[in-house]
Amino acid sequence: MRTGPQARQFFKRGRVFAMLYTEPTGGTAQYDPGNDAYTTVKFGESVYTQIRRFVVVSVRKSFVYAW
Repeated sequence: MRTGPQARQFFKRGRVFAMLYTEPTGGTAQYDPGNDAYTTVKFGESVYTQIRRFVVVSVRKSFVYAW
């Protein structure tokens, strides 16, 4: 994880980065047990995981806005 000076150098406006992103499948999602992106986690909940790319749009004092 980048902290301090490393984070300030890395997270510049316009930077594109990728990260593993997990979100709950929700009540309307169609669960597909054959798809590796769906996983059952603690308490029997289903989540969808994929690699997402984000672009930094605004740099603040201790965080960034990325879309």
